[in-house]
Amino acid sequence: MKEQYSILLNKLYNKYSSKKYGEYKDGGTYGWLMNYRFNKDDLTVTLSPEGNPTDNLELIQSVVLDLIDILPKDYKYRLYINGFYCDILNGNLELTFVDGNYYIKDEHQLMHENKEVATIIDVINLNKIENSEIKWSVLKKKSIELGFTPVKDKNGFENLYLIDAFKICYPDYNYNFFSDNNVVQKNLNDEPKKKKFWGLF
Repeated sequence: MKEQYSILLNKLYNKYSSKKYGEYKDGGTYGWLMNYRFNKDDLTVTLSPEGNPTDNLELIQSVVLDLIDILPKDYKYRLYINGFYCDILNGNLELTFVDGNYYIKDEHQLMHENKEVATIIDVINLNKIENSEIKWSVLKKKSIELGFTPVKDKNGFENLYLIDAFKICYPDYNYNFFSDNNVVQKNLNDEPKKKKFWGLF
């Protein structure tokens, strides 16, 4: 599945780097509006504009319609947008988003804001790369060796690993999140949230 559709998904990845779809959410953490990942045959598509799903109907509709043309009919994938997610059966335009913001300890959130820890997606987007050889298992092992057990980020999807683990395991990447062009927003999540959101089509 991954090999069969990656070329077409990479074309969408490049298409949605265009600013015509809105301002980037965060120039430090997100270099592109769209990213995707396969876990075996399970596909997750992540969108990173400003705002919630209802603020980005044009973008969501455009991506979902493009995916109809790329993926098999009735193929199930997950769409994330700024903490909200929707499990989509390809071809079905009745979408309901769930608030998937995940509660993490303030100390871990602060570590993420200060970039003492980061997700693989953080590093991929900072470096503006399409394909990465970064392996979560390598980062997990090294983080634990350095005294930090990986935890979920506030979206509950990506794991947070020590930046020092990234630097040791993958020294050729850029980790300068705080340069003038990479300003990091700070948004603490105070409590767990799991609630139904809205249909969009």
